[in-house]
Amino acid sequence: MVRYRNISCLLSLLSIGFMLLGCGRPKPPVEPPASPQPLVEVELDEVVATIDHLTYGCNQPLIQEVPFRRIGGNRTTGYNWEINASHAGIDADNMSDRWLNRSVSLDETDSRPAAWMLEKLARHKAENADSLVTVPLAGYVVADGDGTSVASGQTAPSKRWAAVVAAKPGGNFGQPDLNDEKVYVDEEVAWLVANAGTANQGGPKYYSLDNEPSLWSDTHPRLHPEKTTYSEVTSQAIAAADAVLSVDADAKIVGPSLYGWNAHQSLQSAPDKSSLNNEHGNFSAYFLSQMRQASEQKGRRLLHVFDFHWYSEATAGGTRIARGEGDSLTSAEIVRARLQAPRSLWDPTYVEDSWIAASLGEPIQLIPRMQGIIEANYPGTRLGFLEYNYGAGHHISGGLATADALGIFGQHGVAACLWVERSGNDYEKAAFRLFLNYDQAGSHFQNLALKTSSATPQLDSVYASRSDDGKTITVVLINKQAKSSLQKQIQLNGSEQEGTLRAYRFGPGQPQVLPVGEDQLQSVTGGFEIECPPHTATLVEIKL
Repeated sequence: MVRYRNISCLLSLLSIGFMLLGCGRPKPPVEPPASPQPLVEVELDEVVATIDHLTYGCNQPLIQEVPFRRIGGNRTTGYNWEINASHAGIDADNMSDRWLNRSVSLDETDSRPAAWMLEKLARHKAENADSLVTVPLAGYVVADGDGTSVASGQTAPSKRWAAVVAAKPGGNFGQPDLNDEKVYVDEEVAWLVANAGTANQGGPKYYSLDNEPSLWSDTHPRLHPEKTTYSEVTSQAIAAADAVLSVDADAKIVGPSLYGWNAHQSLQSAPDKSSLNNEHGNFSAYFLSQMRQASEQKGRRLLHVFDFHWYSEATAGGTRIARGEGDSLTSAEIVRARLQAPRSLWDPTYVEDSWIAASLGEPIQLIPRMQGIIEANYPGTRLGFLEYNYGAGHHISGGLATADALGIFGQHGVAACLWVERSGNDYEKAAFRLFLNYDQAGSHFQNLALKTSSATPQLDSVYASRSDDGKTITVVLINKQAKSSLQKQIQLNGSEQEGTLRAYRFGPGQPQVLPVGEDQLQSVTGGFEIECPPHTATLVEIKL
């Protein structure tokens, strides 16, 4: 075992070894080598963020342990809860149908109010996961689930559509009126509360203000043919947020679910961008400032999470790394770019090969950039990436990039939901399992993110956390190198207790998280030394 004393003077202490759990005997202590391995210091008393369930979210079924599930995407923009039907837009020939029932094994003709959504909520609750529900803001939802395409001559407003209204006059909720040609946001929330519970009673805790509004005229040309404007999206968001909270005051509001960089900059060149950007700089700043002002007027916060969808635009040899499938997107060049891409979330020294970085002429640093805009315009709002994906979930590079992103999100207190691009994504599953249940017995990366020192982000990433009581420490090490093993000495500063350790890993040809052999992990004074093979992600647990 190792005894911790005055760890700030760690290397001058006597060396006492950690005992490896399950190995039967302690390893002999190892003095720091004459030429020490690259050192990473973990500061046990310097918490940089609190990690909660929102960091480990997903949009589609992934692994059972995922604690936060988003019900969103293009289909929810035109979803009519009253008749349980949705609109596909350009994803499927502008069909209005009940296709969503298939995803939860309901009869495709099931037209019970919100049947699909309630089934999703029930499944999430059964797996102890919190849910986010998307409510419509685009002006119209489908008026039928006939399974036919909406022709150009039936573009809204027409009999194929029902108008969306935030608040029902009189607030008398009950069985929905299917003949009034309207759908009310507050009545939908009331229906969900009546059938699934309030936010504090096991029902949906989060409500998203629609999905990717700057793309409505592209993705849903029959529903919303005109380009959206700053004022439209914001006024609709304010009305819908207020309507949701009028029914369930304990719910949290998420928005505006921007699709990406151009949505953040100009709402995809919205007609009113010029005048408002002159004052605010970009749509994100405008939206946040308007939500803050409306919240002050209403006397309650109308936005809790600012949602920005992030599919990396990084390229390698002219090919984009994200949202791609197949062997052609796992070449050595693309793999290298994919493993570096998460650095654009935070790294002030990294400039990726993308049109975004080229337009900025500087590192993207997306998280600090967006958190700065939030702080300037609506402090206290949390940043979220409720759609993200780095591609190649079937390949080790996709798993490592996902694990890197999870570590970054936790270290910065960000909410996030993976968008699963393909089946056979075993390495994305491994990344989540490394953080959520690495030993298949419920052990997980801890909830207090710690300050770490690491000077080689191009080669590796290191993330550390501890439990509230300080009895459990977890360290994740990601080796981005394709051919070289990673040698690291981890120094734990701030504890004087004895401890035991064990480690788990996934890597090439092994999309399962498995225990690490004793020969790759050694104890040194006040910490441990580890060898990580090429292209692997390893979690080390220290129990004090």
